[in-house]
Amino acid sequence: MKSHLVTATLAGLLILALVLTGCGGSQGTQPQASGQASKPSQSTQPSQSSQSQQPAASTSAEPYKIGVLLSKTGGLALMGTRELEGIQFLANKINAAGGINGHKLELIYHDIESKPDIAVSFAKQLIEKDKVVALIGLESLAVATPVIPVVEEARVPMVAAMGLAPVGKKYAFASYPSGDLSVYADLWYLLTKKNATTFGVLASNDGIGQWSKDTALPQQNKALGDKLKMVGFESFEPTDKDVSTQLAKLKSGNPGGILLATSGAAIATAAKNIKQMNLGLPVVAYGNSITPEFIDLVGDAGDAVFYASPKAIIWDQLPASDPQKDATGKAAAEFEKTTGKTWTLSTAVGYDTLLPVAEALKAVGPDREKIKAAIETGQKGLQGAAGIWSRTPEDHVGTPVESYVMVTIKDKKVQLLDFVK
Repeated sequence: MKSHLVTATLAGLLILALVLTGCGGSQGTQPQASGQASKPSQSTQPSQSSQSQQPAASTSAEPYKIGVLLSKTGGLALMGTRELEGIQFLANKINAAGGINGHKLELIYHDIESKPDIAVSFAKQLIEKDKVVALIGLESLAVATPVIPVVEEARVPMVAAMGLAPVGKKYAFASYPSGDLSVYADLWYLLTKKNATTFGVLASNDGIGQWSKDTALPQQNKALGDKLKMVGFESFEPTDKDVSTQLAKLKSGNPGGILLATSGAAIATAAKNIKQMNLGLPVVAYGNSITPEFIDLVGDAGDAVFYASPKAIIWDQLPASDPQKDATGKAAAEFEKTTGKTWTLSTAVGYDTLLPVAEALKAVGPDREKIKAAIETGQKGLQGAAGIWSRTPEDHVGTPVESYVMVTIKDKKVQLLDFVK
């Protein structure tokens, strides 16, 4: 396992450089805007497996420490890498403006390698050793789900880049517009646009697949009047390179469509098989994985699938009257001008994991319980880059069905198909 101590700098131009390949390559300390190498922290010396980047200047006020758990390696790196860029961008912006009430933000980041057990281990370390005020990141239910009991026991707020905050849990929040609504949108599309009455499910053998089967699919089908019947269910390992056997089994059940209950590179694997097989069925999926890297990975098979996604992904195709167009557009323009990188949905989702924590720190300071309460009750209509958030003690996601659209990928571009109703 590799860990990295990353401290947000005053230089808004500095965004953490990441690689999507394995951990074997060498990594140098990133230059600051002046071109000089940053110096290691004097108060927190990095171990052999960590690096430190400190602000160019400091104040007498102690920094607010926030733990960041995301994958830069493994199948979830397609999302994790971009989400970290969004987090770092907002942290740099806040620090460049003087911090929060005089306190700079210190991000302590660990690569969780797309592995749930590593996510749990680093979560405990951040809470018990580093004494962070909150955890953010965790790009999928697959890695977020096992961390939830950790934060619940420790009573530490967590804003994860997942679309689900389990009912009854007090400290887990989501920064991806409701995953339940993603399932609703997929089923709605099959039912109303493809005239399906039956469907099959191809699910990854992990937290997101299990949640889809046991909870989300029954609930959202009920929300649509139980008008769809599941006639097949097949599973696979997220690291599998071919799922054509499972797809063939599902097709043999003569469903009206297929839902892919997975995320990350696994969707690209399935899409390629669907294209190769000329499956002849409408296939829907969760759109949280759509990044430039995913688009490159899926290639010309991108249009083999219809994706339910927050409308921030096609903000430039939204009407001028939609508030999301302006909010996402401004953040995207500033990000691209500052970093020279491409803004993506995952960038926006990462940005929105830090946003509620930063707003809570501004209002109540570094008290974990007060941060939790502020996110629940003090941020109605919070305009983020990925959505508009109105969380409550009962709803730790806080987005309406209208926040979703159906899209596909054609000629390496995301294209709007329908607004979900």
